[in-house]
Amino acid sequence: MAHLVLAQAPERFSLVGFSMGAVVASRVAILAPERVEKLVLLGMNQSGLLESVRKNFENLQKEIKAGNYLQAIKGMGQRYVHQDSPAHFVEWYDAMTASADPAVVLRQLNMLLTMQLSGFENIKCPTLIIAGANDVRTPPEQQRALAQAIPNSTYVEIPKAGHFSLIDQPELVNEVMVGFFNA
Repeated sequence: MAHLVLAQAPERFSLVGFSMGAVVASRVAILAPERVEKLVLLGMNQSGLLESVRKNFENLQKEIKAGNYLQAIKGMGQRYVHQDSPAHFVEWYDAMTASADPAVVLRQLNMLLTMQLSGFENIKCPTLIIAGANDVRTPPEQQRALAQAIPNSTYVEIPKAGHFSLIDQPELVNEVMVGFFNA
């Protein structure tokens, strides 16, 4: 995926990536540090999936392969809910996953389950790590460790936000990113 981005991107560019997109964005910055001007990573860590998340994804993968896509994804939004989630979050998340192509979801799960994360010290551009304070999928302490692994990085924790900080606190996340890009 990172190679595809590099093949289509301009000579110099900035990247913003969320969750799996952050993994791809970080790989782009590692593979071509001279091309990436600034990098924003939301909901990502340097150590891979938590064991509980890994097991959840493995079970989800098995169910989808067995042809039970809609049953497998039913209620997934509940796994990302926290005390400050917007009221519409579960409905939005469940609708999003229900409309996804099961083959694409399987490819994403495979990538997440097999990814090897390393080389963060090779990211040379200014990097912003944005973490939701209530993120149970990628806890803030893991995201702080990622910020420590990347030279020239800044860590910002968004209060009252979970893994989907950009949905939970869109105005604040936008404000932080605009400030980073305008600095």
